[in-house]
Amino acid sequence: MIRLKTHLLFPCLLLSLFFCLSAPLYAQTDTIRYVRTSGSYHNDGLSWATAMNNIQEAINDLRDYLNQHNLTS
Repeated sequence: MIRLKTHLLFPCLLLSLFFCLSAPLYAQTDTIRYVRTSGSYHNDGLSWATAMNNIQEAINDLRDYLNQHNLTS
């Protein structure tokens, strides 16, 4: 019979849960592009303050980002 050290079990589970929940949040924020009519062509679209003005350019930028980081399926 294998006995686990129970005093280490809870911290390990808590740390695992933290990593599992934080990874999708980080990935999601990098894949959002903001577009509005008053935006600028030269903006990066990563926030409302730097919103792009062309939705196709935002889609193309996001596609390039996903390809560079191997996030495509």
